[in-house]
Amino acid sequence: MTHETSSGEHPEQPQQPASGQGYGYPPPPPPAGGQSPPTYQGQQPYLGQPAHQGQQPYPGQQQPATSGGGLDPKVGGLLAYLFTWLSGLVVYLTQRDRELRFHGAQAILLGIAWVVAVFAWTVMSVVVGFASDTLGSLFGFVGWLLGLAFVAVWVLMMVKAYNQEHYKLPVIGDLAETWASK
Repeated sequence: MTHETSSGEHPEQPQQPASGQGYGYPPPPPPAGGQSPPTYQGQQPYLGQPAHQGQQPYPGQQQPATSGGGLDPKVGGLLAYLFTWLSGLVVYLTQRDRELRFHGAQAILLGIAWVVAVFAWTVMSVVVGFASDTLGSLFGFVGWLLGLAFVAVWVLMMVKAYNQEHYKLPVIGDLAETWASK
């Protein structure tokens, strides 16, 4: 036995919603006077979005301090060293923050110094290798150790830059500071 309402419909069957409405839920009220939607107690903004008026950021969440070019100083410092001279050049040319420009300039100089050192060491290894196989092998081993030392310095510089430490490398650090102040 079925019951019908005064409109002739069965109450147990869902009704088709009006256009733009979902099943079972009334439409939300429009914002008053063009204001932003209301926030609810305990609701936190998504990462990267500013908190609404009167709403505190999530505990432990800080708004990232950005440099003149829009990069977070920690990330920008790390990126400066990531691809040595190439990423250093990008950071140096795009950022206005003096510290990021310093890390960019130092990364450029570190990359150039590494290329020059590898080229000079390779030429010396070949010349010495022609004179003596034993000395050539020794030069190759020392070259491998120097490569390991470069990787250690490279990682150290990325860590120091990420921790926002102003760490100057010998010789090239002073030149990098000069470039950064221009």
